[in-house]
Amino acid sequence: MNPKNLLIILTLSILLVILLFIFPFKKINNFNNTNLDNSQQEQIASTSQMQNQLATSTKSVFSTQGECEKNTGKTCSVQTCDYIPAGKTFEEVCGKDFKKGWVAI
Repeated sequence: MNPKNLLIILTLSILLVILLFIFPFKKINNFNNTNLDNSQQEQIASTSQMQNQLATSTKSVFSTQGECEKNTGKTCSVQTCDYIPAGKTFEEVCGKDFKKGWVAI
């Protein structure tokens, strides 16, 4: 390898190290109970509960996207309730009559 290429590689490496110190990578939370404080967990739970109660109280739930779109004539999206914070029950977060499946949007 010629000295010119080595100088370019060394310069780029130094620049990369400097940029990593200026703009460090941030840790991404996995939404498990250890990464969220109690108020964050309750906020997520209450938002999820309101959305799911509204969805289940006003919409029919279908087992497939095709069945949903055929019966409603609308675009459909899957609804789930897969985050239950510590100390909460499925019914508290998702709603008593929550059904996982496809709903018209």
